[in-house]
Amino acid sequence: MSFQHTILHALPTPADFIRLRTICGLRPPPPAQVAPALAASLHSIIAQTQSGETIGTVRAIGDGHLYVQICDMAVHPSHQRRGVGKRMLNEMIRWIDENCGDVYVSLIAMPGSEEMYRRVGFVETGGRGMKRTKWPKTG
Repeated sequence: MSFQHTILHALPTPADFIRLRTICGLRPPPPAQVAPALAASLHSIIAQTQSGETIGTVRAIGDGHLYVQICDMAVHPSHQRRGVGKRMLNEMIRWIDENCGDVYVSLIAMPGSEEMYRRVGFVETGGRGMKRTKWPKTG
């Protein structure tokens, strides 16, 4: 069965952002910080069904001149492996190329998603990602 979806250059609602992160197994951020974080995005793309349900999101953050990080890529599990993430990622890369020029673009790939990023030109850095967070642990 094929799902129809539309790719939009728009911010997700805070509720959709939290819902998608949670259902995709990503740690949900503190709710009070979501709206200001979304507003501070360099750019954001969402995928919606024909009925208007948001089923995917991806954001770009950074200064837009030297560095851009692609983050918060999430696609509802019932719509995964149907091209939604690939279309959002390709559209985000197109936007970055057209609006930011020759910037360093980075991301942190979740285990199992690396091949999607390799297909559009990302390579492993050889370094080790590190993090520092005060968000509560889940699961």
